[in-house]
Amino acid sequence: MFKWLTLFIVPIVIISVYKRTDRYPTNKTLLNEIDPFYQGHGHLSIHFYSSPFGIDWSSPQQLLVSSLKNAVSPFNRIISHVAIEVQSYDGNFYRFTSMSDTSKDLYKRLLSDQVGLGLLLAEYPGTLENPHRLQPELSAKKQSGRVQTVSYLLSKKTIDRIEKYLIEYKEKKQDRVYSGLDKHPRYLEGAGCMAFSHAVSEIAGLDTDKSQSSWDKDILIPMSLIGPPHTKHKVSMLKFFSSKDAQSWAKSSESHIKITFWDIDKIYKDVKELKLDDTDFKLRKVGRSHEVLYDRTNLQTPDEPFWLERKNTIN
Repeated sequence: MFKWLTLFIVPIVIISVYKRTDRYPTNKTLLNEIDPFYQGHGHLSIHFYSSPFGIDWSSPQQLLVSSLKNAVSPFNRIISHVAIEVQSYDGNFYRFTSMSDTSKDLYKRLLSDQVGLGLLLAEYPGTLENPHRLQPELSAKKQSGRVQTVSYLLSKKTIDRIEKYLIEYKEKKQDRVYSGLDKHPRYLEGAGCMAFSHAVSEIAGLDTDKSQSSWDKDILIPMSLIGPPHTKHKVSMLKFFSSKDAQSWAKSSESHIKITFWDIDKIYKDVKELKLDDTDFKLRKVGRSHEVLYDRTNLQTPDEPFWLERKNTIN
């Protein structure tokens, strides 16, 4: 009996240890350190954490299969992740954070509530991540190669605008709601890690920069695969393997909800494969990870409002 218990318990313990090590390693990293790579300028860094095995967005069915494969991995960030790091030119302002959920109840929503792809649109309790935990995790992932970084040198005016936005973000309690991929914090809807980072990029005026021209991905989610509370019908896991609707995304003529988001795994791969054949950026390697640096100090600082109004996305 003891032998069988050992065979069952030991793998669980090993996986638990790996998850903790990957998430919060023991090495200490100095916060707010001035890095000469940024040439004394304020900068915004966007860190893209890969999922263990990649997320396949080619169809709803492949999305489910690839997500389940990542879910059994011993590592964290199973559906990938993105975080922002911003520092003023004088080092007086520093933020390293992203949005994270505090409770998702994934298995209950998928198996009991049968929300289907409504999971991509769901809201959860949220919080801003702590830089004292993100910093050592980033250091560990740079060594293993599970993170790639895109950084921008920015003017003092643009850094000040980002700082003001992040202050108002908390004042408006947007940090308390972790939202689905159809939501965006600038519409006061809360945010997931991607929407949070995307909004910061917009505030800085970088969303139209040529470096981000291939980052956005559009998908039309079939209403037939979206369960409660968006619809009255439930969507079982079995439906993803038996329904024709799960083999492709919806056409524009079909009933759907459109989502636009960063394909983090694709961006991660693109940065990883960058070569120094373009004078528009600098590139450095830390461990097995890459960081590409663009000089956007002459970029015009946007003056549009932080907070916008949402148009209906249901067709």
